[in-house]
Amino acid sequence: PKLTHYTPTYLSWCARLQFYILMMYPKEKLESDDEFSSGWNLFRGDALHHALARIFKWNELPLKAQFPIGDGKSVTISGRLDCYQQDEAEILDLKSTKYLSWQKKSNFLPRRKDVNQVRIYQLLYRDILPVKKLTLLYADMAELTTYDIPILKETETWLRNRIIEIENAMQTKIPPTADGKTENTALCSYCAYQTRCHDDPGGITSKPKSHPVEELK
Repeated sequence: PKLTHYTPTYLSWCARLQFYILMMYPKEKLESDDEFSSGWNLFRGDALHHALARIFKWNELPLKAQFPIGDGKSVTISGRLDCYQQDEAEILDLKSTKYLSWQKKSNFLPRRKDVNQVRIYQLLYRDILPVKKLTLLYADMAELTTYDIPILKETETWLRNRIIEIENAMQTKIPPTADGKTENTALCSYCAYQTRCHDDPGGITSKPKSHPVEELK
């Protein structure tokens, strides 16, 4: 059996998504997937992260930490911090994207999952690095914009409750938020489990834009 291993990326996005990954359910193919777009997105992200690494000396900092969830039990959370500015005790998380100007004008930024993620990093790194400031950096190939994210004491309780919910779901095999407390957002259109989520209780109600690979053969 695979070791239960959480990541800030999926914990911040959706509890159900992290559950599907931990249950090792096969990912589906997105209708929007194509080789060129995927390759370009990868190139853009690598280029922007490389540029940021030349600016900040402390970058790409990996960490595997134990996070207590009560009753003497802990879970493993591992992540990789994009950048840390030691003079400001600041965590910086870079998000490469496209149409940045349009997203700003449309008030799509900062995204909730990105805010959750940088706050999770603060919890994981607080015992080894002083953290006084959290910053999200959104960048495309033309511009960059930043958002200051407040540090909240409530984040630790939120994360603990979220993990307990997922742990219980893995025991019952019933997905999180099956009780109707949905986390559905526009980002669901980019998830690789839409058909499964749609068919499970409390899942998305829109037409899935991802499909099991066997259905496409």
